Amino acid sequence: MSIVRATIATLTKRHSGPKLPLRIYQFANNAYPMVTKGVTGGMLGGLGDLVAQYLEAGRYSSTRSDAVSRQYVETDGRHLADCDTTIASSPVSLSTLLLSTSSSPLPFEPWEGFSWRRLAAFATFNGIWAGAPLHFYIQFLEKRSGFGLLRKLLVTHAVYNPVVYFPSFYLCHGLLMGHDLPLIAQRVRCEMPHAFAQCLQFWVPVNIVQFTAVRPSAQVAFLSVCNVAWSAILSSSTGGNF
Repeated sequence: MSIVRATIATLTKRHSGPKLPLRIYQFANNAYPMVTKGVTGGMLGGLGDLVAQYLEAGRYSSTRSDAVSRQYVETDGRHLADCDTTIASSPVSLSTLLLSTSSSPLPFEPWEGFSWRRLAAFATFNGIWAGAPLHFYIQFLEKRSGFGLLRKLLVTHAVYNPVVYFPSFYLCHGLLMGHDLPLIAQRVRCEMPHAFAQCLQFWVPVNIVQFTAVRPSAQVAFLSVCNVAWSAILSSSTGGNF
């Protein structure tokens, strides 16, 4: 601990202004990579959900009815209706369909119905994911000398995301939200196809920049920053069911 304090004190003396936080982060990332990445991922994941919930409040204020809003919000998603063929094949999520059957506009109340539990669940998952699985996955890719850009993209989006990331997200986030396994499985079946399509549209360009222009030690932080925008985009496209 004394070495850490001495090093931070040295950094404070050598750097000032906007460079100081970056230098402190670089030091922490080198000294405690998993903890630093986990804290960064958790904080930015929570920020992403904060932005998402704010956008949802504005989007639904003029379209939702009181009855439908109560049906979804008060049950916390536990009474999600069965997915029929139309819902399963549609790019619009089930929550969007429920909330779009409106009859009376509501005034914009950005923090009305704000869910701290949802924010905590999202931040917790992103912190755990950035601190361990994502950390080791990036190391795995960098140790494969034969993996060029195309192979990294293929492994990431044909194996890692659909097989590892999305199931882990739905399971962890669902359990933290208090959902039972049948509901979690139903959400995967209803929402994952469109969420994965959105993932390809957003993350393939981001991953190209990641693999070609960002050094490995900074890739988790880079992805965590991009994840703030991804959370807002995903919320807009799925009606906030995340």
